[in-house]
Amino acid sequence: MPRILCLPGFGTNQKIMKYQLRMFAKELPNFEFVIMDPFYDLDKSLYKIRYPFLSLLPEEEKIYGWTPFNQPSFKEIPITLKKFVDYINETGPYDGMLGFSQGGRLIHLFITELEKGTIKYNFKHPKFYIFICGYTSYELTEINFELKTSEAKTIHLLGTKDDLFSASYFMTLKYINPLVLFFNQPHKIPYIDSESYKKIKRFITSEMTNEANGKNNKMKAKL
Repeated sequence: MPRILCLPGFGTNQKIMKYQLRMFAKELPNFEFVIMDPFYDLDKSLYKIRYPFLSLLPEEEKIYGWTPFNQPSFKEIPITLKKFVDYINETGPYDGMLGFSQGGRLIHLFITELEKGTIKYNFKHPKFYIFICGYTSYELTEINFELKTSEAKTIHLLGTKDDLFSASYFMTLKYINPLVLFFNQPHKIPYIDSESYKKIKRFITSEMTNEANGKNNKMKAKL
């Protein structure tokens, strides 16, 4: 069964993202959605005003972020990226990756550094990436974001009411022929209509098929 590694956004966890992706799992039943927790514990009490849903969680349930709360993200992102690479080298391979919000930002950095050859991934590159409100940072000190096109196959789900819409749209410029879908919704894993799910499934199926055909052609060439 093909595997998709899923990265939650800031201030959530595996359990929350599993609920958020319930329709994805229903629409893509032949895939295994592997959801990981971010690396840093967060204090829920600091975020309950901004994220009221956190008050509904059991007191003992933890939430996480990809960078520690008390550190500028540009200082911690290189450390986070290294931890992420170690994690996927231990638990991979993955056929695809999906990242929401800050999780999408980390996947974007992973692709950039992977194509530059600065990190080592022990498996074949994932066949596709899905960004949900994923964004690039405007911090000039972050790991080099270069406006050099990437051959990675990407799907971008953008919320037009998202405060980070511009940063999310800017990310799409990095990739060649991405599938970009717009939803009149805020910063969230959106409600997706059936036609959009069909487009997502066609895109993923096409990339999986292209990969399989490539393998078969290589085998024929050897023969």
